[in-house]
Amino acid sequence: TQFLTKVQGMPKQIEAALSHKIGDFLWNSHRSHPVGLDRLQRPLSEGGINLLDIKARNQTIDITWLSTYMNLSPTCPTWAFTTDIMI
Repeated sequence: TQFLTKVQGMPKQIEAALSHKIGDFLWNSHRSHPVGLDRLQRPLSEGGINLLDIKARNQTIDITWLSTYMNLSPTCPTWAFTTDIMI
C-alpha cells in the first residue's frame, strides 16, 4: 500500500519486479509487449489507460517525505529532529 511504501520504502528491485508483473498480466505473459508501459501509464486523453506508474508514485512518496522533513515550522515532526542528530 502507499502507506507502507511511505513508512518502509520500496526497494528498486521490488519496484522493477512489480512493473514487470503488471506488463506480464496485461499482455498475458507474451515475450514482447505490443504497447509499452510508459504509453499505458498516460492519461486517457493522451492514448493511455491511466495505468499506475509505480516508479513515479514512489518518487512522489519520497518527495512528500522530504517535504515533511524540510518543514521548519513548529509543527515539524519529532523524527525530523532525530534524523538531523543522526546525520
